[in-house]
Amino acid sequence: MDDFKWHDSEIQFNDSEYFWKYLDIHKFLNLLLNQQITLSRLDLFEDPLEGITVQNLDVLHSIKDAPKRRLSENSSEDPQEKYARYWKKARKTQRKKYASCWFLSEKESWAMWNLYSNADSIVLCAKPQLLIEKMNSGLRHVKENLASNLRTALMGNVEYLPLWPFDRSTLEKAEKPDIHSFKKDISFQHENEFRFILDFKQELDAEIITLEVAPENLSIFTHPNMVDWKFENLKTLISTLKIDLEIRQSTLSI
Repeated sequence: MDDFKWHDSEIQFNDSEYFWKYLDIHKFLNLLLNQQITLSRLDLFEDPLEGITVQNLDVLHSIKDAPKRRLSENSSEDPQEKYARYWKKARKTQRKKYASCWFLSEKESWAMWNLYSNADSIVLCAKPQLLIEKMNSGLRHVKENLASNLRTALMGNVEYLPLWPFDRSTLEKAEKPDIHSFKKDISFQHENEFRFILDFKQELDAEIITLEVAPENLSIFTHPNMVDWKFENLKTLISTLKIDLEIRQSTLSI
């Protein structure tokens, strides 16, 4: 199995930049106990536009913008039926793609804590090259039934574009390789996201795909509002499991 490829040009990270992944306690336990990182299917993401081609978005928005009239004089198809047909096509595309999403920044983010966690949560922190190496290692050990169905494995920064309402100038981006998995509406640009994408040839029933990723040498920060006794419990758990994993209280704690 090949490694993750850059979907665009290779990124040169600053020495002060880190990848951050905000996790609830159960996903953190899955990492500790099973040494797995999950990739979620795109149709399950909060953003309904994930992974949809810009051509489909153009058509969907043109129908949505004029629901009571035909798209053209030569079209006999009811707009709502056409809208449903294109959404079905879009969902089919989404169900072939899985993503692991990371926040790229020099430090923790209060906004990301508030959006994707609660007081019992943690955030994983890793230097970019270390995480890429770990994800590549996990990809090399993916199960054969998944490997044979895999079309491509890509990684890179997300590009934020005016997708809804759709700006037709975005169509110029359509020729960019695999842009559809690495674009989001500009309303999400606060996420400053880097992602790993697995794109399969056929739809899968699974809502998530897991890669074997050892947590050693990663850093963990607990939620700024996590109480001390819960923090101590996590420290004890990591020590009991004999995992070389640094855990610290949030730098944002006061």
